[in-house]
Amino acid sequence: NMLFKKHIHQSNIYKDTGLASGDDDLFISAKANAENVALSLDLETFVYSEAQVGLNSYLKQKLRHVSSSFAYKVIHKIVLSIYSGTFLLFYGLLFVGLFIESFATVAITWSVRLTVLMIILWIIGKRFNEKDIWVYFPLLDIFLFFYYLIIITLYPFRNKSKWNW
Repeated sequence: NMLFKKHIHQSNIYKDTGLASGDDDLFISAKANAENVALSLDLETFVYSEAQVGLNSYLKQKLRHVSSSFAYKVIHKIVLSIYSGTFLLFYGLLFVGLFIESFATVAITWSVRLTVLMIILWIIGKRFNEKDIWVYFPLLDIFLFFYYLIIITLYPFRNKSKWNW
């Protein structure tokens, strides 16, 4: 949930840019600082929304989100690029490793990574009352790899028209 004073909201430089999505995130990024933002981890403050139904609707939504990435701060672009790049590199090298290394080496590498991340998710999940999300992580992690490949493939062919609210 976000609450703004009227004069701050009226100064939103992103509201009339015709971005397909993300103008609210960009606005917060531009205006937020340690004095005017507070983070609440209280479960009562969380807001949930309905997810897109169907793969096609989901991919359209994600392509809209990616389309506003040009407006992100440079540091955010770097961090997001490093995260997704190393993620793709890990799975790419893991796949290549199946042909170069022994299956055991690849399996151990993947298992160590998953174990560490599952422990982290379990700890975070307890805090946010999501006690079983870590169980699905191995499958979701593999899906994320294919998600990245699909988005990278579809992005050049996305609908480039402006989004109308």
